[in-house]
Amino acid sequence: MSALITAFNQYYIANIPVDYWFRDMDAFVGPKVLSKRYGEMTENIDLTYSEGLKMCFAGSHGTGKTFVCSCILKRVVETGKYNGLYVNLTDIINVLLSSDKEEGRKLLLETDF
Repeated sequence: MSALITAFNQYYIANIPVDYWFRDMDAFVGPKVLSKRYGEMTENIDLTYSEGLKMCFAGSHGTGKTFVCSCILKRVVETGKYNGLYVNLTDIINVLLSSDKEEGRKLLLETDF
């Protein structure tokens, strides 16, 4: 039980939507290209980090973009080596428009994933 609490705490800190805490890629039925990208990002997280591998997902509503991003971040934070932060465009705009935008900008720039 302690490992589950630790994982949930890591997910919370990374701002991963709660809807995705109990879901994993083994249940994913979306486009195979998203599964492939998930594998590329999580196969060797240390290498992904050191090489600065980046991906941008675009597609229509309900294709699994958020699901895959959340699963990637879950694997990242579970390593205990890296921090991650789930944000969307609205979050980024809110940071840039906030009165404390420097603190928000710093948070975004200092996050590993």
